[in-house]
Order: sequence, then structure tokens, then C-alpha cells
Amino acid sequence: MLDRLDINLPPKPYCTNCFSDGLIIRRKKDAIDYKYIQINSPFQLNYLILDLDYDAALSEILYSKIGIPLPNIVIENTENGRAHILFELAVPVHTGNTSRLKPISFAKDILKKLKLIYSADFNYVGLIAKNPHSSEWRTTQLRKTPYLLNELNDLVDKMDIEYPDVKFKYNNGIVNDHKENIGRNCYIFEIARNWAYSEIRKYRNTADSLWRDTVLNYCDELNNKLSNPLSRSEIRCIAKSISLFCLKNDQKYYAAFIARQKNRGELGGKKSRRSANQSSERSLKPWETEGISRATYYRRKHIAE
Repeated sequence: MLDRLDINLPPKPYCTNCFSDGLIIRRKKDAIDYKYIQINSPFQLNYLILDLDYDAALSEILYSKIGIPLPNIVIENTENGRAHILFELAVPVHTGNTSRLKPISFAKDILKKLKLIYSADFNYVGLIAKNPHSSEWRTTQLRKTPYLLNELNDLVDKMDIEYPDVKFKYNNGIVNDHKENIGRNCYIFEIARNWAYSEIRKYRNTADSLWRDTVLNYCDELNNKLSNPLSRSEIRCIAKSISLFCLKNDQKYYAAFIARQKNRGELGGKKSRRSANQSSERSLKPWETEGISRATYYRRKHIAE
């Protein structure tokens, strides 16, 4: 499982040894030495991650919460037993700009149910977790087989728990409801990235620093509207990821757009250059012979038919 986790890690994950120092980006081979690391890519969900912010979490799982779906990996603090737990997905959920929203919503639905079952921290957004390779933590593997989403959903639905409404509403790819329940990080990322994809058009001939500051300010505005805002370092990480992606890809997507428009124009031109039919009403213009307007001619023809 840990070998699969190493393969699934982002190529340049966020990592840190101390959150007060902020998050940094390192190549995977270097990030693996840090105490905390980004498990999921921003564009692919391989793990559902929960933060069990209570002591002796592993003992609670094994002896008190009997019958619950077991996580694949438990990464616990050796001093107090508080842990991050990972549910590995057999089929990753893609979360990019062109990804289908239904599986994303389904995965978030399951994640919320798991948080209720495990009494996990609802404010935890899953960006950074304890690194299972770090000697700072004790890592335990409880289940070898990854979960299918449907399988995991069936297991959590069998639990005797009354779930509140967990529907997620989207409007053109933008989350517009339950922003606290889907995770503050995910909420800000989803809103800001969809805004940025079109907003960057206004900054194509400006300094990159102006664009980066604009994205950061927008993320700050979203964060300030939350009842429990994210830290400044987390907002900077989200804004940096979005602004760099847009700077890197905008010209490519803009060129593809121009090529599509040119192709459509050429196709339209080919269709419009067809030769005239000399026997058609458009060529013969019978309304001129009758001394009436073209509109009157066709109106009378329509009534007669």
C-alpha cells in the first residue's frame, strides 16, 4: 500500500516539518523526507483522508467502533495516538477543470459520512497529512484492498447513523452550497479556479506579479466570508497553485481557441460559397414581377400552402 501511495503522490507535493514555517513545494523524492506531505494531487483524488483529533485513535477504531469500514492506512502520533487515516480508492476521482461533477460530489458525500462515523474533524480539508514514511509517526496498515466508491458508500450506509442532508449543488462547475461541509480548501479552490480561467484574459499583457496578487486577493475575499477561515499560508498555497497553472496554460488554451474559431470560419465560408441555383425563387425573384415586396410574396405563399 505504501508503494502505491508513493506512486500516487503528486510529482511536486506541498510539504513541511512545521506549519508555522508555512508549506513548501519539493520534488517527490525530497518531499518524502518531511513530516507532513500532500497526499492527493489537486487534479486527482486517490485517498479520502480523515483527521482523528482524539487520543488513542487506533484503539478506538479496533475496539470501540466495531463494524465500521476500516481505513487502509492509519498514521498516528506516537505521543497521544491522534491520527490521520486514509481510505485508498481503487479508481481515482478526477477533479480537474473538465472532470465530471457527479463522481466528485459522490466522493464528497461519502467523505462527509465517514467523518460523522469516525467523529473526525470537519474543518480538516485533507490538503496535508502526516507522512507515513516519517519516523515521527507510527504507521499501521489495516486493509490491503482499495475501495470502490460504491462499495464504500454501501458500507457507510449500513451504519446506524442518521445523516443530515449531504447534497452538493453546482452551477457551471462552481460550488454554491454547503461550502463548509465540502471543506474550506476545496470550496475556495473550486470557486477561485473557475473564476481565474476567464479572468486571466484581462492580464495577458501585464506583469505576472499583478496577476498573482489579483488571485491572492480574490482567495482572501472568499476566505474572509467563511465562518472559520483558513490560515494565511494555506490561502497563499491555493492562490499560488491557481495563478501558476493559469500563467502556464493560458496561451496554449487561447491558441487552441483561435484555431477552433478559424476552423469554424473556414467551414462556414465553404458552405456559403455554393453556386446559385438559377431556377430558384431566390434567383428568379417573382415578387419583383408581381410588384410586391419579398416579405409579402412569402407571406402570401405561406397562407396559400
